Amino acid sequence: MSWILAFILAAVSAERRVRAEFFLVEEAPAADLPGEDAVETAPVALVVWRRVRSESGELLERDVYFREDGIRIRHSERLATHVPGGLPRLVFRELRRKGGRTWLAELDRAQRRVEITEWGGVHALHEVWHFDAGVQMPLALLELVRAGLVSGGRFECLEPLVGGTAAVFVTTHPGLVGVDGWVPAGLAALLARGAADRTVELRRGDGSLAGRFVFRGRELLASQWQAGGAWAYRIDAADYHRLLESWLQAVEKPQSVAELLASIGR
Repeated sequence: MSWILAFILAAVSAERRVRAEFFLVEEAPAADLPGEDAVETAPVALVVWRRVRSESGELLERDVYFREDGIRIRHSERLATHVPGGLPRLVFRELRRKGGRTWLAELDRAQRRVEITEWGGVHALHEVWHFDAGVQMPLALLELVRAGLVSGGRFECLEPLVGGTAAVFVTTHPGLVGVDGWVPAGLAALLARGAADRTVELRRGDGSLAGRFVFRGRELLASQWQAGGAWAYRIDAADYHRLLESWLQAVEKPQSVAELLASIGR
């Protein structure tokens, strides 16, 4: 029986190395038009956040699947690595039915340099940036925020969408902030079941909102991508996989659904 117990303990230990959180994204309803019925909200995307810890290091992932056109965003960041010569790395992929784009950044903090490679867009790119101060990867910064190691300050972050870096300003507020307007019914129900203890805002240099994150302890309950924009809120894994499968079946060939489910919702 000892080997069975050892197997169970090893499985539990391995399970604890992976944290997966599932979210549904909804947008605010369109403004009512005179003489027309109100427009109900509709889900626009599914998101899964993962943290994977292994003997080789730590990996952060955010996977977004958009319902309307099947666009998929895969954002991964390899943090501290125990592999000799391994560097922190950010990989951002936009996957479309026809083509896509990949943006890769490797950080050499000792040499204060970032090596950038991009392909799949209009032009391939390879260049090296040098920096005087620290450069953060965005998911890694949010992991520090989640753990309470960062509550405020200015940070220079890699920004895959624009292919560069951008300054973000982090502010932590006790309780709920910025959820007094429209929120999805699912988010309202989630917040009613348990009080959030803090809201973290990330703002750009011009003051515009880059992201709003609602936490309960280290648990991410919800996030807002832009001011007045879509909200992502926690759902359970079963609902995530059910919705993902139904969306894929609506737009993909039957033989492609199983393969996509395996790669997106693992």
